[in-house]
Amino acid sequence: MALTRSGRLFRTTCSLLAAAAAFTAAGCAGTAADEPQGLASAGSVTSDRYAAAFDVARDVLRDNRFQLDRVDAAAGVITTQRSNGARDAVDVLQRRQRYAIVSFAPAGSPAGTAAPADADLRDGSAPLDVTVKVIIERIEVPGWRLPGSSIRLSTRATDPDKVKAELEPLYAVPVGEDADLAAELAGQIRQKLGR
Repeated sequence: MALTRSGRLFRTTCSLLAAAAAFTAAGCAGTAADEPQGLASAGSVTSDRYAAAFDVARDVLRDNRFQLDRVDAAAGVITTQRSNGARDAVDVLQRRQRYAIVSFAPAGSPAGTAAPADADLRDGSAPLDVTVKVIIERIEVPGWRLPGSSIRLSTRATDPDKVKAELEPLYAVPVGEDADLAAELAGQIRQKLGR
């Protein structure tokens, strides 16, 4: 039986709607639970190599285009500023950014824990574990109202409570950890330390 023009139009419209729903579902699938979790170990260093290892970790972060934020050799922590350098299409579409944390802690302590607040790791004699963690954040832009007819007609709503909480015009929400990038950075640190 031959389809009429309206029947073909209906079938084409249904096919397009099904394709749009599939693409939307695929785009929404990347939730925080789907992100790889965990720390990457860059190994252990003896106390006499701590200063060199700290410098190597700082250089590796710089070489990977991270801007340093906190560099605290006494506490054994290096953090970076948020970097919105996109690593894939998902980063662009979901407006994601990353920051890295390199931690030095006494060997045998739980992974990712910092040294005690009163400890100065530069004066210690115990070996230290080096861990790398990379956090992924999504940029949220609240109050953007999109009309159905044209994007040019979009408007912004302002919530006074969010303005007081400094959550407008945009804010970042942690959505997971980038275990692959953390492992890559840890591998570079190990390589430069000669392991």
